Amino acid sequence: MREYVYFQWEVGARSGSWTISIDASPTNHDFDLYVRDDQGGSWDDFDTSYDGDESVDVSVQANGHIFLGVRNYDGGAPTDLTLTIEAPDSG
Repeated sequence: MREYVYFQWEVGARSGSWTISIDASPTNHDFDLYVRDDQGGSWDDFDTSYDGDESVDVSVQANGHIFLGVRNYDGGAPTDLTLTIEAPDSG
């Protein structure tokens, strides 16, 4: 079954390079992660492995929006799916 789940995330006041990742459990799933900003920029990560993990580094501007799409490409429904958004290093 190839279904998408969509999320919208408001960036807030911190510009920079963010890491967005998903982790599925158990790991015998193939997911694809699609990311688009409200300025038309897009990034994606998809592969044919069944490790349940995808990760994308995105460069975003403060106070913007990021639109995320997670696609279950193959492997059935996971029992646990974790979406993580890591802030840029404040240096």
